[in-house]
Amino acid sequence: MKKYLTLILLLCLFFVTSCSKKEEHDIKDYQVVMEYKDGFKIQVLTDVHLCALSNLEEQEYYLTNSIIKADADLIVVDGDSFFEATKQEVKFFFNFMDSFDKPWVYLKGNHDHQGKFAPSYVDKELNKCKNVINVDFDDNLSGEANFYVDLMNGTDLVYRLFMIDSGSYIRDGVMSYTYGQIEKDQIEHIEKIQQTETDTDYQTLAFFHIPVQEFQTAYNGYVEGLFTGKGENRENSCPCDTNERQFDKLKAAGVRAMFCGHDHVNSSSIIYKDVILAYCVKSSDQIYCDNDMIGYTLITLSNTPFSLDNIENVFIDFNLGVEEGMKYAK
Repeated sequence: MKKYLTLILLLCLFFVTSCSKKEEHDIKDYQVVMEYKDGFKIQVLTDVHLCALSNLEEQEYYLTNSIIKADADLIVVDGDSFFEATKQEVKFFFNFMDSFDKPWVYLKGNHDHQGKFAPSYVDKELNKCKNVINVDFDDNLSGEANFYVDLMNGTDLVYRLFMIDSGSYIRDGVMSYTYGQIEKDQIEHIEKIQQTETDTDYQTLAFFHIPVQEFQTAYNGYVEGLFTGKGENRENSCPCDTNERQFDKLKAAGVRAMFCGHDHVNSSSIIYKDVILAYCVKSSDQIYCDNDMIGYTLITLSNTPFSLDNIENVFIDFNLGVEEGMKYAK
């Protein structure tokens, strides 16, 4: 279903990029520091897909209910916030997210640049937000968000959260394509960050929108009883068609859990080769969904080794969520 929705947009996807000289930055320039506490909560919202036809009032009520219920310390917006949107939806969503006075991260998915605005418009509006903690330089790295959040207990690093832009589409011929992927230079960037870290006793998680191919492999094994996990997938994974060993390299760099969105009716978390591969819950009723599988994913960090128990998928019926959100709004 996902590919059929996208084919009509292929001719509009690819634009000319700038040839201007890029900035160079030290590894530490990509770091965001936050204070850690036992029970630190991360809420992941993904695949909101606001568009020109969206009822923004209903979406506001539903998302308000989700955010207030989660009461997280950090919100990660994990891609595809927009789909053929206008400037109105972009302004609405960024103002809305910023209104909660909570630190939040905005990652792009494969649809976010598809809209009735210039490619730079989203970044321009994002830069106006006071609570977004994105670090995005005009550098030579692929993608637009390649930063990391260090959760510190005093001078001790407890958790490192990598925020990665997994791209949008890769053309393969005139009318064929595959989804984007984490590129080689982004992996090397992560490896360099990890290699220069002197602290060794910390746990590392990674967030990106488009899954790596191992998400499907892991779920197949889970269904067959080969791997431990929880949740369910109702559609096949839609990763990039090629596999450049991103999973293996991220694992070798110390990443112990990877979180993605992209596939709207998947919510599994599987332990695959000692790494948790987790689909985050779609956070609106837009485009396509199953109403019993929308809501958000809540990650609660602790001082013990990260496990499946740290991940909770919260499902909220859309109409019920709107009704509850209206009460909060009043």
